[in-house]
Amino acid sequence: MTDTLSDDRHPDRHSRPVVVGYLDGPAGDAALAAAATEARLRNTTVTVMHQLVGTEVPDRFGPDTARSGSKTAVMYHVLQTAQDAAPGLAHIDVRVVAKPIAEELILASKSAELVVLGITTNHAATAAAFDTVPRAVVRGSHCPVLLVGAPDWAVARVVCGVDRSPESVRALHWAADEAARRGTTVLAVEVLPDHGHSPQEAEQSLDNWVQRCVPPSETTVLCATYHGST
Repeated sequence: MTDTLSDDRHPDRHSRPVVVGYLDGPAGDAALAAAATEARLRNTTVTVMHQLVGTEVPDRFGPDTARSGSKTAVMYHVLQTAQDAAPGLAHIDVRVVAKPIAEELILASKSAELVVLGITTNHAATAAAFDTVPRAVVRGSHCPVLLVGAPDWAVARVVCGVDRSPESVRALHWAADEAARRGTTVLAVEVLPDHGHSPQEAEQSLDNWVQRCVPPSETTVLCATYHGST
């Protein structure tokens, strides 16, 4: 069962929201701040999804009235935290869920612009590989996923891993749009086996491929080729 609480401002309900998975703590607060910025960049709303944990779990509160009151208190707490992290944002929805948060985020991603998650490791790639929820969401999401590793998460450059597949072409276009939105550049990174082309040949070939995929525009795409495993 999912319960929803909203603030009293009403934007265009046809927009696709930025969805953030929230858990109390520094990583959750960083994710909220990042989601607010992403929503402003996209002129859309934020939906905060919070899984009941520990003493918040309704079954531990006895009668229905106690369970309902506890859940409502949790929802208001999360909404207040989100409003503090995103002052002035047009609209915030809070959804308190009892099912595993990864499942709910993947379901919400079908109608989302972006999913944002705070992570507890020091590097987003590490979280995608090892943290249970980020790994599940990255693999199953129907929209892009932003992993936020620290309060100081501002984007200096958009890095896009490519393997020249159709999927990486789509990823590169998305990265170029993101970089244009943020006024920064894209770094297209390709990893080749040790027995592949020389670094000079590979970089030139990657430059040509990128130029064919992303026509010259306001976005600058830099290229880097590495040899060996990632």
